[in-house]
Amino acid sequence: MKSLGSRGQLVSGIGLTAQECRRYSLSLSISTLICCIQSQENLEQELAIARNISPMSATECEALTDSVYEEAGDRRFEWFKTMQTYDSPYHREQHGFQETG
Repeated sequence: MKSLGSRGQLVSGIGLTAQECRRYSLSLSISTLICCIQSQENLEQELAIARNISPMSATECEALTDSVYEEAGDRRFEWFKTMQTYDSPYHREQHGFQETG
């Protein structure tokens, strides 16, 4: 799971905090959470979140999803699902799609 929306657009576009996104994600039944570490500051932030994390209750999860429903409902911030930028040439060919470039 990419809890920040792959390039952080859930934080920059919707206004959630990294901690809210991580906490929500880790409250779901997931097998993997991807945290992109680009700097020492990112690493320290992620370690602080991990050390202090507590799962959200069902009520908290629902409140969070309700608060971003309007912005997130149309998947405009899920670029990895909606943009060709993230498609590999192999998979585009496999499905009969044109190459991007």
